[in-house]
Amino acid sequence: MPITNLGLNGARTANVRALLRDRSAQLQVRAASVIILSIGGNDLYGDSIARVLARVFPNVEQEITVAKVRGVVAALRRLNPTARIDVLGLYNPYHHSTLAAWLDEQVNRWDARLIWSFAASPRVNVVRIADLLRRDDRLSPLDRFHPASAGYSAIASRIAAAM
Repeated sequence: MPITNLGLNGARTANVRALLRDRSAQLQVRAASVIILSIGGNDLYGDSIARVLARVFPNVEQEITVAKVRGVVAALRRLNPTARIDVLGLYNPYHHSTLAAWLDEQVNRWDARLIWSFAASPRVNVVRIADLLRRDDRLSPLDRFHPASAGYSAIASRIAAAM
């Protein structure tokens, strides 16, 4: 089974919605048996304004963003009613910062919102990854933010185990 990566670096939900209007992307989504979706984090923390809003109004910003994620999943589901959709949770790359405990709580609240949002959705699975990326060797040595190869491998193993 071929693997296709339609990922967009730094993407937000609006970018994914725009991608899903592309005919080539639609054909690939229609043909997929499994769709792995990593979205929401950049909506919440992708720029300085988003970070301020997520810090001052975390519950509101998470609710707004989870609604956008539900919209992306609905668009995927319209294109492909039978594919398994795995939605990845968030992780805290700043586990050494003074905000680590607060960020861990926000990651847990986000993942809980995702799980709750898709609890009644057949073939939509939320895959928690926060625990996998708490180790420094699983974060990129270049930016100490994005997963490194070991981090991506751990995420892939978690997804495979959930199938």
